[in-house]
Amino acid sequence: MPLKHLFLSALAVSALLAQKEPAPTGDEALKLAAMNGLLHADPARALPVLEELLAGPSAPRLQQQALRLLSQSDTPQAREAVLRAAKASANPTLQAQAVRSLGAHGNPGNRQVLAQIYSPSKDTGLKKQILRAYRSAGDRARVLALAKSDPDPTLRREAVRTLGGLGAHAQLTELYRTEQSTEVRTAILRGLVATGDSAQLLAIAKSEKDPTLRQQAIRYLGGSPGPSATDGLVALYRSAPDSETRRDILRSLASHQSAKALVDLARTEKDPELRRTAVQHLTHLKSPEATAYLMDLLK
Repeated sequence: MPLKHLFLSALAVSALLAQKEPAPTGDEALKLAAMNGLLHADPARALPVLEELLAGPSAPRLQQQALRLLSQSDTPQAREAVLRAAKASANPTLQAQAVRSLGAHGNPGNRQVLAQIYSPSKDTGLKKQILRAYRSAGDRARVLALAKSDPDPTLRREAVRTLGGLGAHAQLTELYRTEQSTEVRTAILRGLVATGDSAQLLAIAKSEKDPTLRQQAIRYLGGSPGPSATDGLVALYRSAPDSETRRDILRSLASHQSAKALVDLARTEKDPELRRTAVQHLTHLKSPEATAYLMDLLK
């Protein structure tokens, strides 16, 4: 059995002792030292000791350390101990730690176990931990399935955020078409911002019938860098059917620091209120185009 999978480095020990909780003293400190010493001297004998510490009424810090060391082992015995900790609900802290460990290791069997834990659980916090574990594992398919099927909108939003963190723009686009909750769809729009998919945000801004969601898409486009987003906003402005949508677009162009686009729209805008709005945005932009246009207005 390779020692590298079990041996806790000096850096890991230092990180443990540097946590905000008080440093271990007395019997606890001795047991921590003995635990690491045994691992270094005889990993095979250490495993059952770690399992006993994890399962028994040990001090929380000893249990957390035992679980951490077991998570570093690739032996079936250690893996089973971690799986049992992930399935147990008596100690939520250890359970969450075990779930994170399963997500950090790319074993597909681990993710299957997480799915078995997720389905019957009523613990929203634990389910969020499992979603984060899927993110660590890069498992877009399972996250998308939960984003589609979980009856709790809070967890669907968490799944959407997870997809955004995974850069899963295709999955988010698919999900937007079927999701019914406005709150979850808003979270999908934020996820598209995280993935940098300004093209899809623009498509939604053009086609969305819900004015609230359309407004959100336009505003999020203001945070999407690049000329394609600017050009899309200008085109959308020219075809926008109402003044409120045009105001939102002007605001997004200002967020883009798109002075030239604002000047061009101000020059052609017939509505005096919208033209004034464009000029107000230009007064906050430090650019030659904005300055030249403002000077022209004063002549």
